[in-house]
Amino acid sequence: MTLKSNSTWRLGTTSYIIPDHILPNLYYLQDKVDDVELILFESGEQSSIPDASQVRLMQSLAKDSGLSYTVHLPLDLYPGSRDENQRRHCVDTWKYVTGLMLPLNPLGWVVHLNDPPGDKDCLPAWQEQCRKSLEELSREVEPGLLCIENLDYDHELIWPWVLEMGFSLCMDLGHLQVRGDDLSACLDRWLEHTRIIHLHALNSEGRDHTGLQHMDRDLLAWLLSSFDSKTPPLVVTLEIFSSKHFQGSLKAIQEARQ
Repeated sequence: MTLKSNSTWRLGTTSYIIPDHILPNLYYLQDKVDDVELILFESGEQSSIPDASQVRLMQSLAKDSGLSYTVHLPLDLYPGSRDENQRRHCVDTWKYVTGLMLPLNPLGWVVHLNDPPGDKDCLPAWQEQCRKSLEELSREVEPGLLCIENLDYDHELIWPWVLEMGFSLCMDLGHLQVRGDDLSACLDRWLEHTRIIHLHALNSEGRDHTGLQHMDRDLLAWLLSSFDSKTPPLVVTLEIFSSKHFQGSLKAIQEARQ
């Protein structure tokens, strides 16, 4: 099934829909979505970070198909670490990846800030280290394209001050649901500052990153209507990782639109 967005926002999904490397996924998705989130990682001997020749192929594919990209910077990094070597490694990795992927002109860079310390007295130091890391990264790419994602912890710990620094938001609605946050209140407050939405459902066991066939149709219809009201730019990424969840999500969107 194909369902490119006919709205003011761009419909996207991840670079891991079929069980293959990034490029085969891009060829599979090029006529099905508007945008692909390139999820990059480097762990031990495994790496999804492309080389320069692969980036050129991605450029050519985007030019021919109209596909755009968002880039999810690598995980397992600690921009808020009090260990300066750990923090420095994070920033160096960010800089390497952004330098490699800049030719793709991504519509946004998704950034994770590692979990804050449990001790509230340590929060200011963690925030200061995160600020330093983001400031250094913002010298490499346009600050407004840096989209700070909410994770398992309270987004209030990061979003107010990253907006003051001139960055944007990546609002992961599944993460908000797992935490039990009020989606309506979050959209009312944060949507205007959001450049990327991560959209996925919770299944009957409360597991997130599942297809939208698991989401209440009225809730999905309301969310799509909310996205329609957002002034561009906005990318809505189906952050799921299989063709089953992808096809189910496209069908659910189609039904919710009727």
